Amino acid sequence: MYLTDADLHDFLVRSRDNLEDEIQSKRGLMFVKENVNDEKFLIDRTDNSIMRTTKHFEAMFESAGLKILRQFYQQGFPSDLYPISCFVL
Repeated sequence: MYLTDADLHDFLVRSRDNLEDEIQSKRGLMFVKENVNDEKFLIDRTDNSIMRTTKHFEAMFESAGLKILRQFYQQGFPSDLYPISCFVL
C-alpha cells in the first residue's frame, strides 16, 4: 500500500461513510487485501510502499470505525514472499 496512516484513515472513513445507507439501515462490506509483515512495520524506499503488521491494520480499522468480520491469509504463495492478509470489514 502506498498510503500514509493519515491518508489510509481518511480513505477508510470515506469508504465506510459511502457504504452506509442510513435511510434503509443498510451497510455494505469492504474487502482489504494487503501484504503484511507481522514482525515490524516496513517501508520500501525503492517503490515507497508501506507494509504494515496485522495489528497495525486492526488498529487502523478500529480507528476508522470499522469492524473486522473475518481475516485470513491468501493460500498458495511461495514461502519466501510476504503473506497476503485478507480482511472483510
